[in-house]
Amino acid sequence: MFSLNFLFTFSRFAHVHAHLLKLLCFIVLSSVAMNVQSGCPPVSNWSNTDATALGGDPLGYMTVDNTPRLRLLNGAYTSVSVTWFGSPAIHPDGHWSVRVNIASYPSKAGAVADFNDPARLNSFSETSTARFLLKETDRWLFGMFKTSAQTALYSFRGYALYEGNIIEIDAGTAPGDETGKDAAIEIFLNLIAKAKNLINSKCGIAGDNSAPAIRLFTEKSAPFVDGAVNNPVVTWGIIFEDIDSISDIDFATLKIEKKLIEQDYEDISGVFMVKFLELLNSGNVTMEKTDNRLTVTFNTSYQQLRELIFEAFPPYAYGYAYDMRFTVSDAKGSSGVATAPFWLGRSPSIIVFTNEEHQYILEIYDWDQKADLRWDTFMMTLDGIDFTGLFLDQITKYMASSLIRLEPTGIGLKTIFDFDSKERLCEFFFDASGQVGFHITDYHGYSDSLEYPLNCK
Repeated sequence: MFSLNFLFTFSRFAHVHAHLLKLLCFIVLSSVAMNVQSGCPPVSNWSNTDATALGGDPLGYMTVDNTPRLRLLNGAYTSVSVTWFGSPAIHPDGHWSVRVNIASYPSKAGAVADFNDPARLNSFSETSTARFLLKETDRWLFGMFKTSAQTALYSFRGYALYEGNIIEIDAGTAPGDETGKDAAIEIFLNLIAKAKNLINSKCGIAGDNSAPAIRLFTEKSAPFVDGAVNNPVVTWGIIFEDIDSISDIDFATLKIEKKLIEQDYEDISGVFMVKFLELLNSGNVTMEKTDNRLTVTFNTSYQQLRELIFEAFPPYAYGYAYDMRFTVSDAKGSSGVATAPFWLGRSPSIIVFTNEEHQYILEIYDWDQKADLRWDTFMMTLDGIDFTGLFLDQITKYMASSLIRLEPTGIGLKTIFDFDSKERLCEFFFDASGQVGFHITDYHGYSDSLEYPLNCK
């Protein structure tokens, strides 16, 4: 637990923006320590959390064996005793299921000898349905493609040699889920890069720098307006990831911007961080950290979401979304960027007009969905005085004589006044004069009002 009193004391500093960004860095990274393994190879501190560096679930099935012993590699035992890590299933794009095994040898020479063993290499044979997709000095990728009238299946097995370790990757698609070799190569190379960075972190090897990545997720895909009526709590999150290590991200560089329609991006980092700390203090934000990833999850109301991104302008009656842009850099100057729409809903609309039959029509609608209208907030006023009850009594009375009818629409409700003259309209309003107003609020908290003069004298 972090000291929330400390957080709010810190937020009172003069330069709020800069200090709060550095505070987030402190919150995120104060307990992060790089595990540096001495005496590599072999790696001898494999753990379940290593699965997250590869994209696997740390609670899934895996092999973690830090005791040197002979293990199977491609159906054959290793020539010397190795330590071993095997990830749970990884699903990189929803089509594939992948497993990564890393065998760490006591010497680089032993790993090279096993990797280049002719018996192991000759177990791969190219046929009309099986072929090499990639052959290089330090990695092999072998693919197989089968088809029939019912199913299409693609699978591959690949190997890479790195710093006294052999990385083995097995992957396949589900039956009927055909895909091509380009996807196999991309998955293979991406997982090899992540495995190399995992080995680097274990052995304290300074590998090539990888830029940080930012992803945004929601229980429902954007826009966030989905589910507003039935579930007023919005669950969404930001994932910061760096396969070099989460400690490589410099959170003091975090920048949050928003853009409305055709306007320029506006930096709202300071406002965002102030509200972030409030939400953290109230339990609306949770953070989960692994060696390579920080997941920040928000559970907010729509009102809190609007405050978080500093919605200074009134909502538009038609479709709009804020483009939110998050940018962060690592200690070496590489940057990651993510942009996503934050659709906070559209305000309801009230209009009064006459049609070709000279009927008066009061229409109340919401482009989001008619269920977003909160009819318990509906008001009719005269010169600002609430006459809602009397108005509804009149509606009921005139509906009985078929002079008023209600027509629900997909986005709201039409009330049609079948009055053939202004005199009949004035009779409905008890011959009153003044500013007649109609008001309503939706479940997002947005409101609309319409007032017009009525002179029945």
